Amino acid sequence: MDDGPVDDRYVDFVLRQTAGTCLLVQAVTRLLAERVTLARFDEERARAALAGRAELNERAADLLRRMSDGGRAVLETAAVDGEDFATLPLAVVCGLPLHRVQAALDEGVSTGLLRPGSATGVGRFVHALLRDGVHDGLDPARRRTLHRRYAAALTSTSPDPHRIGQVARHLSLAAADPVGHRAAAQAQRRAGNVLTGLAPLEAATAFEAAAHHLRAGGDATPEETAEVRLDLAEALFRSGAFRAAFDHCREVFALLEDTHWSQLARAALVVDGVYVEGGEELAAMYARALAALPDSAEEERATLLARSAYQAAEDGLLDLAERLSSEALALAERTGDQHAQHAALRARHQALAGPDHTAARLALGLRMTELGDRGLPLAALWGRLWRVDAAFELGNLAAVDDELAEVASIATRLRSPLARWHLARVRAAREGLVGSFAVGLQFAHEAQAIAADLQDPSLGALHFAYRHYVAFVRDSVVEPDGQVAPIAAFIGVRRSAPAPLPIMRTSLLICHLLVGERIEAAALLAQLVDALPTWPRDGRWVVELSMLADVAADLGDADAAQVLYPLLRPYAALMVCGAGGAVACGSSVSAALGRLALTCGRLAEAEAHLDDAGRMEQRMGARAYAALTRLYRAQLLQAQGRRPAALAEALAASAAFAALDMPGRAETCAALISALRVDPNRRGLTAREAEVATLVADGLTNQQIAQQLFLSERTVESHVSHVLAKISGSSRGDIIRWAVSATG
Repeated sequence: MDDGPVDDRYVDFVLRQTAGTCLLVQAVTRLLAERVTLARFDEERARAALAGRAELNERAADLLRRMSDGGRAVLETAAVDGEDFATLPLAVVCGLPLHRVQAALDEGVSTGLLRPGSATGVGRFVHALLRDGVHDGLDPARRRTLHRRYAAALTSTSPDPHRIGQVARHLSLAAADPVGHRAAAQAQRRAGNVLTGLAPLEAATAFEAAAHHLRAGGDATPEETAEVRLDLAEALFRSGAFRAAFDHCREVFALLEDTHWSQLARAALVVDGVYVEGGEELAAMYARALAALPDSAEEERATLLARSAYQAAEDGLLDLAERLSSEALALAERTGDQHAQHAALRARHQALAGPDHTAARLALGLRMTELGDRGLPLAALWGRLWRVDAAFELGNLAAVDDELAEVASIATRLRSPLARWHLARVRAAREGLVGSFAVGLQFAHEAQAIAADLQDPSLGALHFAYRHYVAFVRDSVVEPDGQVAPIAAFIGVRRSAPAPLPIMRTSLLICHLLVGERIEAAALLAQLVDALPTWPRDGRWVVELSMLADVAADLGDADAAQVLYPLLRPYAALMVCGAGGAVACGSSVSAALGRLALTCGRLAEAEAHLDDAGRMEQRMGARAYAALTRLYRAQLLQAQGRRPAALAEALAASAAFAALDMPGRAETCAALISALRVDPNRRGLTAREAEVATLVADGLTNQQIAQQLFLSERTVESHVSHVLAKISGSSRGDIIRWAVSATG
């Protein structure tokens, strides 16, 4: 073997196959290294790599030759059942009394084929390769006969419904003609139905086998094929294989006529709450299924209307989403169907995800948790997650923690990878809010590891969004563990494939600023501010505008600030948090308003907003944002000419940045502290105002200054007015004279 990475599960696999026998370990390891990728475990491919290898089977054949004819026949029959086998079904299949079977097993132990001391009623081969060697040496026709006998024996000797999986396996391995394939298909469907609620991935395997046998039988109707595909799609979706589930649903739509409305509705409703490639077809699937429904199918109609409403909200059609979700909820409540109510509440929440509806979403979350209490655990998960988002928005960290505890309990009960992903995501958001960035990133990486097995590409994008968030708050692309956040890679991707969604474009704006691309940031900011009227006021809207506000303030763009301020003003009492599943919780909206007001030169309003922000963030325990607000207050106090107070705030912010490991913010604060300490003649000018004053003193016109600093001419005029007010001047000549005196 080379020195490349090896999945630890291969160690266990080799041990099971060989029981640690040195020569076998060497042979198995060599075959695996030649035929599989060892960095990622794949048991099916590993077993295929070993199957039928003469060098591995010869040992079993040699030991079998040492046994009596009767003993050999019993062990060959046992090998059909597996590495571990039960003696009672073995006796039934062999047609022998138990004492005769036990004698044969004792002979197998003395020969070296079986392990001694197995539990009563159970036998076991020494290792899997010996069992495989015995099994592979059997004539195929005899193997199929023994598998059929085992299926019959298991059915007759055990009432345990979980044995149905073993029965299905034996019938599958016995199938060789249409009758056998149909029997195997029926058995595998029964096995899948038993496993669906307990082990969805194993259920999917059973339904996949059923679909195979149905095809092999050659006489299945489209309706039968559709039913098995729907069983398979639902099991795949529960296991996290979202894209595969969606593909099966699309095949059902291609297979059936509209007269099969029940199956069409079922196919349209499998994929829910996740992003899948090709998901834009869902709206058409909902429409076709709705059109096919009879008037009596009210539960299905309510659910399909709800899904249509949810899709409309995702597409930014909020008025349509509000109308359809209201209609769906009323119909679902009239029918009393819990699944329809679940879908309608989810659609209603998505339609009301904007910042005007926080209280309504809290109430919807409570209704959803009540559905969970009545037997829909997934409803309880959504309800708690909605209430987490609302608690973030309202600045109530204690409520966030209470709801998080409930989410953790639900995720444990559901045993769902999607539930575990949501739990890790929300934990990351919570830790980022309180300034525990290293812990937050650990939870984010945990979520990403879970997402790797889920067929939803949007989950990976959300992982990178969290890393971008941490980089922005800390103002550093180097993460606490030394890794570099993928900012440059994101910019490169978006240059080659422009982002259609506002949230992705505002994220790109932040990334430009993080890597110092101020020219690109200024140009993109102007484009996005112009596009604001077209953006839906959905669950991402406040987050998008807060990012625009931060960039406008950092660039000193008064024009952009004038546009953004009145849009955010009604939401001053909220924290910045998306209501459709928060990647992170941002600062108080009041902090963004304070920065915008400061950029516009409205100092009294800026002071009021920043005071409100500081109180809210301190009360909530949002330590990182409380520190940032202190920095903004220091900048405001500097602009007001209150140098001692500005210095005190800056020093407090600096200490917090050091404690929270926010290196970029600490550097900004250090520069401000230095300016406040050594420049008593600057009259409280901000850094941008001092820059403009210097250029005025150099004889540049406002237009020339605007071009040099990549600002609008109106913004430069505003800065010049602020400088004149602070130095008690009335003309550009006063700025020139003041600059000369200030520099000595």
